[in-house]
Amino acid sequence: MEIKIRSITSQDTGFVAWTLLTASRSRRGIGFWDLLFPGAEEPRRRLVEQFIRNLPPTFCHHRWFLIAEMGGRPAAALAGLDPRAAGPDLIKETLAALVARESGSPGQIFAAARRLKPFLTCVPEIPTHHWCIESVATSARYRRCGCARALITASLNQGRRNGFNAAQLAVLLDNRSAIRLYESLGFTRLDEKRHPRFAAAIGAPGIARFVCGL
Repeated sequence: MEIKIRSITSQDTGFVAWTLLTASRSRRGIGFWDLLFPGAEEPRRRLVEQFIRNLPPTFCHHRWFLIAEMGGRPAAALAGLDPRAAGPDLIKETLAALVARESGSPGQIFAAARRLKPFLTCVPEIPTHHWCIESVATSARYRRCGCARALITASLNQGRRNGFNAAQLAVLLDNRSAIRLYESLGFTRLDEKRHPRFAAAIGAPGIARFVCGL
């Protein structure tokens, strides 16, 4: 079945929210968004949808996403972006506003920050001279069909067209299948971060950063 790569439309917001949740969990059942918004899945998915529609354009904003389609249905997605247009401070501000609006209590911002501390111990640096690939996820039905490879290749080409000479992505240290894919596409390990609090919260020892030339 042919893989079609396209930009997202207004109909894809739910799939992008699923992508963010799934990529963060990396098949472990817990990730960034679960720590930020504990509780039932449906309210969490709804909050993530709100977040990706918000301006300013953070790393998770829907404008950055590409989708792989198979048989006319979304099969996988990722975000590819220029970090100069979506700095980490924008994420902090937008998340804080969303948490405060949802809870109605500024105190909940501090509670959310405490829940995220273990995860943040291993968040990699985002150099402004690297094209950034984030939140790669494939629906279980379409795994091993080449969707992730096609998406990453398309995103690398996008980064090249935008004038970048290198790209980077991050992955859990023990996600061997993803690492094999990235290495086959020319990525090499640049560095990694490990922390016992991250391991206790997520179940993986840390996060590795991979780079490749464009």
